[in-house]
Amino acid sequence: GKVKQLILVDDIDELKQTLKKLNNKKINYNIIGETTNILFTSSDIDGTLIKLSGDFRKIKKINDTRLYVGAGCWVPRMAKTAMSYGLSGLEHTIGIPGSFGGLIRMNGGSQRRGISESIVNVSCINDKLELIKI
Repeated sequence: GKVKQLILVDDIDELKQTLKKLNNKKINYNIIGETTNILFTSSDIDGTLIKLSGDFRKIKKINDTRLYVGAGCWVPRMAKTAMSYGLSGLEHTIGIPGSFGGLIRMNGGSQRRGISESIVNVSCINDKLELIKI
C-alpha cells in the first residue's frame, strides 16, 4: 500500500512538534519502528506514519547496572551492547528482529521471559504531549 506521508523524527522535541501539527490538523498517524511485526495493507493508508530515528536509536550506559535504550533501537544491537558492558538479563532478546519500543509495547521476549522483567522505567509522551516517566 501507499502512505500519504512518512515522517522521520530524530528526538523528543521533533516528535512533540510533529504530533502537535498532526493533532491540530486531525490527521491520523501511527508511530512505527523497524516494521518487522506489521502487516501492511495493499490499499492506500489514510494518514501518516512516523518513524523513530536519530536519538531514538541510541543506547547510553547510565551506570554499572543500567542502560538507556531508545525506542527506535534495533533489539539485537541492544542485547549485544548490554553484553559488551558485562550486563546480563537481555540475552533472550538477541534474536528478536525489531525495535525496542515495539518489544516493550508487546512485552516481547523469548525463553519464557518478557522484556518487562528488565525494565526499570519508560519515558513516553502522554495525550497532552508531556514527557512522563512510568
